[in-house]
Amino acid sequence: MKYFFSVLFSIVLLNVAIAQDYKKITTLQVLGKTEESKVEIDKMAADPKAQGKAETWYWKSKIYAAINKNEALRAKYPTIAKDADDAFKKYLEMDPAFALVKEKGAEGFFDMYKCLLFTVIIFSKINGLILRLLLIQLLFYMRHMPIRMHKKWRMLQSIITV
Repeated sequence: MKYFFSVLFSIVLLNVAIAQDYKKITTLQVLGKTEESKVEIDKMAADPKAQGKAETWYWKSKIYAAINKNEALRAKYPTIAKDADDAFKKYLEMDPAFALVKEKGAEGFFDMYKCLLFTVIIFSKINGLILRLLLIQLLFYMRHMPIRMHKKWRMLQSIITV
């Protein structure tokens, strides 16, 4: 009987610890400590149980997009754009209804869109495969952004989808 209660207590304690990690990441994000958030989400994403949760991929994509937005941090982590893109795609597989985006915000999608848009503008004088690939990626984020957030975004999507 003691063994049963000790195992049950351990399971409950582990669940509380995982839930507190999301709170810690949220707190770090609110304080603007993006690099510390990255360290925490990387620790958390290494756990196989956390990899099966959409919330892990939501936070990973949001944090990686914030790093990608910052030029100094982007130079420090050269593969961050691809890692953020992969995290967004994994999140979309796990939560196609956008429940977490509706609850916690779509800043990560806007950050990725903004970075891609500026890259497309910079490379707009280049004809070729690179520009086409960037436009395809840009349209991916445009399609998944919540359009109702701002009139400007609604106007941009109507221009691109025509």
